[in-house]
Amino acid sequence: MPDKCVRELNFMYSYAIKHAKKISIFGCSMGAYFDLLTFADTDIDRVWFLSPVTDMERIIHNLMNYCHITEDTFKKKVFIDNNIEPIYFPYYVYVTNHPIKKWMHKTFILIGENDAMCEYDYVKKFADEFGCELTEQKDGEHWFHTDTQLKFFREWIGIRLS
Repeated sequence: MPDKCVRELNFMYSYAIKHAKKISIFGCSMGAYFDLLTFADTDIDRVWFLSPVTDMERIIHNLMNYCHITEDTFKKKVFIDNNIEPIYFPYYVYVTNHPIKKWMHKTFILIGENDAMCEYDYVKKFADEFGCELTEQKDGEHWFHTDTQLKFFREWIGIRLS
């Protein structure tokens, strides 16, 4: 459940603020989503997101559509297994009750052009709403794993670390 991840990230943050002058974070995919849930009201210097999940509700709705289930069916079954990612109704309820409405940190986002999980329009909407820099890698995917993708990522983050 997301609340467990949020608690753990808050624990790490409380340690970090006692030992560092500035705190920056890096989040990838679901990790970025948990960062969004956790760090909206914290003192973060800079943020780098790679293929971030910025709209978890949208992803769950996409999985529901893929599985051909309605919200009522989902509520009754509680757990839906599929060949992509199992989904749980309590998780969905948490997500709908905790929308991302605030993000005030200097944020750099890199997404692949062919990201099948995080739809570009939704990531762009997030970036526009919260003033984030958004970069799209041509021919990139959700998981940056090829030599070309990793080279692009290293160059992208290297420029933004300075």
